[in-house]
Amino acid sequence: MEIRSLVAEKYSQLEKCYGHCDEPATVRFLNDEVSQVITGYSCHGAYLSRVIVYANSLDLRQSVDTISQTLGLKSDVKEEDVRIASRYPWDMDLTTDDTDRVMMMAYWTQNYRRTKNEDPNRKAIFLCANCNSVYSQKVSDRQVFCDSCRA
Repeated sequence: MEIRSLVAEKYSQLEKCYGHCDEPATVRFLNDEVSQVITGYSCHGAYLSRVIVYANSLDLRQSVDTISQTLGLKSDVKEEDVRIASRYPWDMDLTTDDTDRVMMMAYWTQNYRRTKNEDPNRKAIFLCANCNSVYSQKVSDRQVFCDSCRA
């Protein structure tokens, strides 16, 4: 099964928003590629709590670059902000005799950032509810659309 289909089937359930609220966060696909899939979890307030990259194989430097490009914050994502994990058939409730790794994932959350603080006027990263573009605003702002979609 291709990675995009696996991600859609196994990781599309609602998750809790991390670092912003206790509301559910949904997964949104942020690219059209099949071999390297990029997703983001955002709540109804558009807060982008996580970015996850899925691929057959990942290394840390490549993952940091991919997440940085997705967020548009090259200097903000550091290697220590990204976690790499492997997924195996038993992790994903796949019925198979094969025990080899199914895929790898690299994930970043805003909570990992060393610059994160609890100030309600701090800048945070959001995912436009209309076009899936990433934008920045104060955590206390209630806008769920990027500048382009607001116009």
